[in-house]
Amino acid sequence: MNELTDLRCRAEEIYQKKSAKSVKKLEHLSPHEKIVEELHIHQIELELQNEELRHTQDRLNSTSARYFELYDLAPVGYCSVNEEGLILEANLAVSNMFGINKDALINQPFTRFIMAEDLDIYYLYRQKLFKDNKTQTCELRILKKDGAMLWGNLTTSFATTVDGTPVLHIAINDITARKEIEEKLEAAIHKANAANTAKSEFLSTMSHEIRTPLNGLLGFSEIIEDALLECDGKGKISKILRYLEIVKTCGKNLNELIDDILVLSSIESGKFEMLLVKFPPERLIRESMEIFNFKSEKRNIKLDFQSENLPCGVIGAKRQFKQIMFNLIGNAIKFTEEGSVNVKADYKDEFLLIEVKDTGIGIPGNMKNEVLKPFTQINQSSTRKYGGTGLGLAIVSKILETVGGSLNIKSKIGKGTTVSFTFPVKVDADVLPDEPVKKQDIKIPANILIVEDDNVSSLYLKEILQTLNVHCKIAESFVEMQKICNEGFLPDIALLDISLPGADGFECRKWLIDKFPEKNITYIAETAYVLKADVKRCQDAGFDGFLSKPYSKKELLAIIAKR
Repeated sequence: MNELTDLRCRAEEIYQKKSAKSVKKLEHLSPHEKIVEELHIHQIELELQNEELRHTQDRLNSTSARYFELYDLAPVGYCSVNEEGLILEANLAVSNMFGINKDALINQPFTRFIMAEDLDIYYLYRQKLFKDNKTQTCELRILKKDGAMLWGNLTTSFATTVDGTPVLHIAINDITARKEIEEKLEAAIHKANAANTAKSEFLSTMSHEIRTPLNGLLGFSEIIEDALLECDGKGKISKILRYLEIVKTCGKNLNELIDDILVLSSIESGKFEMLLVKFPPERLIRESMEIFNFKSEKRNIKLDFQSENLPCGVIGAKRQFKQIMFNLIGNAIKFTEEGSVNVKADYKDEFLLIEVKDTGIGIPGNMKNEVLKPFTQINQSSTRKYGGTGLGLAIVSKILETVGGSLNIKSKIGKGTTVSFTFPVKVDADVLPDEPVKKQDIKIPANILIVEDDNVSSLYLKEILQTLNVHCKIAESFVEMQKICNEGFLPDIALLDISLPGADGFECRKWLIDKFPEKNITYIAETAYVLKADVKRCQDAGFDGFLSKPYSKKELLAIIAKR
């Protein structure tokens, strides 16, 4: 039964119910009755058809609304592009992505919204789509009307219209946030890799920098030993003195390297502490320059100093100021083949104004910020040629940042570098130059007890003190110290190594206090630990003085002279 017959039957049933009588067969009706009956049934058929049309229209409206919801309001961008690359249809998401009204997008070239740098990616992508007729994906940058950029992930399928015309259906996802995360991750990985590379280079460089002065120390010690065995006159003695100067220089370089590492570590760990003391700035600068006299004379570099309005005395972070000067002058001489290194000093508005100018190799413009990072030099060839760890400027920068100073670098390749900085201080007219310790001014009690497990250190102490005609006893351990004292040795000064194995210097001091309660013994801590926390620990424990290894004869005598 087809739809028309079904509709006729339904119309007849409705007419029969309405007329409350049976519908006669048309052949039994008169012509007039046939026409009337047929008209009624046809009217009902028309009404049924209209009802069907209304239902169909409702379904179409529902489907259209559903289409609008699924397509036009979809969070993903959808558009169709013809073979010429023109947009045939687009949803609201695409309109928002491109920043253009949806109706205005129709017949616009799709490539208009792709960044010029990514057009080649799109053309190759499109060519492959038409060739393979398979769904393809790609990522490229989309340019909005207002000039903003976003990353889009395109998923495109190939289709044909009813008349066989090729068309591309493109789904576009905004992946800008994901790309930003990927870029940050890539930057973090690059930074981590750079840090690992720097670490590896640092370890290699540090090995070289430590082993080089050690080689000088050990090598020239052997030469001095041989020279002393063969000593036959003033010529030999002069040579020995020259060798000794080299040994001292190697030791100083090694010590400064360790100091640099400790300062950098304390700053980066947030444990950097400053001690504000009185000091004469000009003398401190000249002392820093004198350290490099040997090196500058050897390389025929003129080392010059000029000062204007420099106060005689100031209060500030003396240790940090000296470290800055040492690093800057050392750098200037290291990277200067010939010419001069000039230091200028001035004072203004509670700041020391210092300038260190050299005629060296210079720093490339793109490296001025890089050389302020730890373990960084211009390149590895610089490290091999000039040596060093790349810590100097990094430490200077971090110290100045901590104390409230400023740093400025001006440089030209092959012409030299000028490093200037400001350092906060307060003028104190009462500061007097430190007088060198004179041997005749030192009044040392007769008995000195040395508790030190390192033979070289204890021998060094003994050699210095024996020149003063004092009575020394050396113990290598807590037990040996007890034995010496129990045998009747009564010390006036006790030099105690606080890092002894077993019972340390703190326990030695406690035992001596208990052993000699009536004796006013001066206790001096001796250690290779040099951080301020270590000094404070000794002070809190009651030590009268503190010597950090390595220390000079002058430092030892100065601390004893105060007791």
